[in-house]
Amino acid sequence: MSDRLVRPAAAFSVLSRKTYQRRGLRSPRKKSLTYSQLIASLPCIVSGVEGQTQAAHIRYAEYDAGKRETGMAERPSDMWVLPLHWKIHLDQHRKPPERDWWLSWGIEPLEACKRLWEARDRPQWMAEIVYFKAPRRREHFERIAEILKEW
Repeated sequence: MSDRLVRPAAAFSVLSRKTYQRRGLRSPRKKSLTYSQLIASLPCIVSGVEGQTQAAHIRYAEYDAGKRETGMAERPSDMWVLPLHWKIHLDQHRKPPERDWWLSWGIEPLEACKRLWEARDRPQWMAEIVYFKAPRRREHFERIAEILKEW
């Protein structure tokens, strides 16, 4: 009998992206600096303010929408970003849970992300998507004014 360890043939094989997704494992994040910059050039999806927006990543998971969970030290793919004014972006991070924060504005963030991603070659369409997703109720305007005044 030999004291040697025998490595199975598939021990260090590379798994395909579909295999990772089927098994619920991590898949590589889609990075696109130009897309993030394009998102940051749009008006804020909550307040409509232009010029001071950032690309805000949506962190929560929703498997029906095709968005997997991300770890603490991991950013979601750049597909899952929306334009937020920097002060509203800070508010988003300060008030968990994130999904409830978005729904309090009347915005379905993953649907908006998908629409923006699909229209990424047409910046005018992207601006229209952001405009039509923006909240329109009076209490939203009061809350926006409060957040923007706070900082």
